[in-house]
Amino acid sequence: MRRDALKFAAVIAALAVGVALKVGRYAERGDPGAVAAHDYVVRVMASYGWAPADGPPDEVRNLYAPMAFERAGCGDPVVVAVMGGNAEGAEFFRLQHDGDAAFIQQEVVARPSGFARHWDAIGGFWGKMTGAGSSSAMPVLAISPAPAAGNAGCGGPPVEAWHR
Repeated sequence: MRRDALKFAAVIAALAVGVALKVGRYAERGDPGAVAAHDYVVRVMASYGWAPADGPPDEVRNLYAPMAFERAGCGDPVVVAVMGGNAEGAEFFRLQHDGDAAFIQQEVVARPSGFARHWDAIGGFWGKMTGAGSSSAMPVLAISPAPAAGNAGCGGPPVEAWHR
């Protein structure tokens, strides 16, 4: 009986540690890259006449941090999200916006590249170690509706505005 209780306690402890690690992975940490990405988004949107919407968008906030922007004369908001970690929520974001989404990862792409994200992180690590560069890579951004080339109307800033 005592042996079964010890096994049960070990399983519960392992589950608790696993849950704590997952929560720690997805929790907001005040990442300088995320803060820089937020400022970048606000700056680009403002330069095309878009202002932050009054309330937060009706979206899940555990995989990414969405921001809604509105502009006078435009009915629907433009939603831009700072994707956390390795952009695991990219497909979820796309589904929430009926497929009308694009991702900004140095340039506007249909799907974010995990390889490019890891390469940026390695470059940031070596930059931090050598003192020659930034210690944090800019997170992937998601935008809906997907920007169009040369369009600065109610669809949000054009593709050209998002090249970092």
